[in-house]
Amino acid sequence: MLLSVLREQRQAVQGMASAPHQTHWQFWIDRGGTFTDIVALTPDQQVLTYKLLSENPEHYADAAVEGIRRLQARFPSFPVRCPPFGWGQR
Repeated sequence: MLLSVLREQRQAVQGMASAPHQTHWQFWIDRGGTFTDIVALTPDQQVLTYKLLSENPEHYADAAVEGIRRLQARFPSFPVRCPPFGWGQR
């Protein structure tokens, strides 16, 4: 399910070749009972994935926030600002 959403988003991004360059991160989160999966699109259009245990209180309070933090830490040259976001289900 998450991958189909990512494919749709990737197609939309590719279709915007003449649009201004994206300057922020985009994230898709799938929080399950055991694992939380994070898919990210970097400002330069790289697709990244990350997986964490959904519950691991000895290491982090929230898996989605921790995964986003870790992905952004891998690319310190990209701005870490919070674009508008929405909650949704598919």
